[in-house]
Order: sequence, then C-alpha cells, then structure tokens
Amino acid sequence: MSLFRLPDLGEGLAEASILEWHVRPGDSVEAGQLLVSVETAKAVVDVPSPQSGRIVALLAAAGSTVPTHAPLVEFAEGADVGGPAPRGDAGSVVGALEHGAAVREGGFLIGRHRTPPSPAGEAGHRRQPATAAALAARAPASPPPFADGEPLDPTRRHMAEAMAHAHREVVQVTLIDEVALPLPARSALTARLVRALVAGARAEPALNAWYDGARQQRLLHAAVHVGIAVDTPHGLYVPVLRDAATLDAEAIASAVAALRADALAHRLAPAQLAGATLTLSNFGALGGRHATPVVLPPQVAILGAGRVYEGLRLDGGAVVPVHLLPLSLSFDHRAVTGGEAARFLAAVAADLAAPWSAPA
Repeated sequence: MSLFRLPDLGEGLAEASILEWHVRPGDSVEAGQLLVSVETAKAVVDVPSPQSGRIVALLAAAGSTVPTHAPLVEFAEGADVGGPAPRGDAGSVVGALEHGAAVREGGFLIGRHRTPPSPAGEAGHRRQPATAAALAARAPASPPPFADGEPLDPTRRHMAEAMAHAHREVVQVTLIDEVALPLPARSALTARLVRALVAGARAEPALNAWYDGARQQRLLHAAVHVGIAVDTPHGLYVPVLRDAATLDAEAIASAVAALRADALAHRLAPAQLAGATLTLSNFGALGGRHATPVVLPPQVAILGAGRVYEGLRLDGGAVVPVHLLPLSLSFDHRAVTGGEAARFLAAVAADLAAPWSAPA
C-alpha cells in the first residue's frame, strides 16, 4: 500500500478544497491521469496521478478542506508521494503540475464597510469613572454561535484576508466625479474605460504604479496592465489585460470580451491574473452609482464605474438630456497626492467624453 498526499501546489498555501474526484476506489490509473480537482484561495488545479496503479481508497470527501501534505489517495502499490519534497527535486509532483496541470486562477471582490463613529455623548459617557460591574453591564454580549453556519471556502477566505490586509496597509482616499458619455452611451463601455485608464496613466504616471510601504519605495510602470473585475457564478475574478496602451479601440474591445469569456468558463490561467498595475471595476452593470473600491497593494489606484443614468446639462444656454457615467477613483494617499489623483481622473473623464470607434 502507498499514499499520495496533497502536494504543495506552488502558491505557498496551507490547504485546498476538494472540488471533484475523477476516479473511484478500485479504478486502475496511469501516471499523469487526472485524479482530482482542488480549489485553493486563488486557483482551481487539476491534480494528476503521480504513478500507475490501482486505487484502494479516496481519503478526502468532495467539499472537504485538506491541509497540504495530507493523504489524498491510497494506492495498492508504490512509495508514498506528495509529501514535503527536498529543494531542487525535479521529480516531485509539483514539478509535474507545473508542466501538465490545468490551472485556473480566481480573484476577489472589492469593497468594504466602515463602522460609524460613536456619538459624542456616548464617548463622553465612557470617559466617566465606572465600576467593574457597570462596565460589565454595558459590555455587549457575545453573539451566539451560528446554528447553521458554514466555513468560508478558500476563495472567500482569501478575499477576507486581502481586504483585512488592505485595510491595515493602505491610506485610502476616494475621489468621485461623473462624465457625460457620447452616444451610444453603453457601447463597449468596459473597453472604453480601459482606454480611459490608459489616458489617465499617461497624464499622471504616479497612479500606474506599485508601492512598497515597508521600504517606502514606489515603482512606476511604463506599460499599463489593467485588472478587470468580472462577476461570474464561480465568484468575482480579476483577469489582466496586458499592454493596454499598445491596443486600439477594436483590439481592446476584443481582448475584454475574451477575458470575460474565459472568466465565465472558469478557464483563466495564472498568467492571466497576475501583474495588474491598475484595476477597473465596472460595477454599474450590476447596480449602484458611486462606491469606495478598495486599493489592493502593491497597486496604488482602482477605478470604479457606476450605473449610467440619464441627466440634464446646459449646452449653449439650452438644457439637453445626457447619459452620465459616475466614476469613483480610490488611491493610496501614501504614494499618490490629491493633485495627481484629480488630474488622473480628469484625464479619464476627458477620454470617456471623446468619440469611440470600437464596435458595440
């Protein structure tokens, strides 16, 4: 008998969830044959068999969360595999995954809630001397445990950790505005926003940057790689449109459509989700006008686009109907000045107001 253990999938994560088994006890498998699909905080990974042999038992149920190096499969013969491997071991299961496994990486939702400050009267009352009994009486009772609670899956845990990290690290400010769109207002809107981010980055390169708070260093990027939030039944993914500044309107629209299709089909590769220098969240397609999208380090800026709505503007003394697009630009005030952010947003708005030639 031998055991196959959950390998280190190359992401430095401590666990994965079993999504689907592709074999059953009693099956005979060949080395490299697909055994199981697992989900980490960032990716869905198809794990191949490290050896040929007959499967005696599956040691983790679908839907369960398994620590890295925990037993997954019991084989009838062979040596244990999948445990911690020495450095430089080219024959480990991880090496095989890097060359042969299909990996589809996920993203996370942006947004957070703030707790409102206590009323001044309550704060003043807290400053008065009080007995231990009085303090205990005023202390909120601990909430009861959830009777039907469920643990967060790895993707949502990763989102929670990323949001907590951003809240601790980023000094965030959100600047809002709105722009009158040329007709047709909703034509290829996400692609138009990508082009506008390129214009903003050209006007103010400080927002197309990464910031290292520990070293107080920033890295300005010449290329513009735009992370685009895509809502899917599997969760919210953020694939990256690379070198957006080199693409014309039609190429941007085509690339955005392809990334959205890959996200909806749950087939995004890791390379498609790494290296964004700016992020775009076109949440208005779902609802809402303005937001406070969260900047995720090392990036220093994220643009949110709200729901297009009809409004009125003065044009040569006449009141005319227009389609207005709300914009919410969040930036890390440690690395970006208010003036830089305002000029960036103005350049974005000016580009959005310009004619658009890509197909609908």
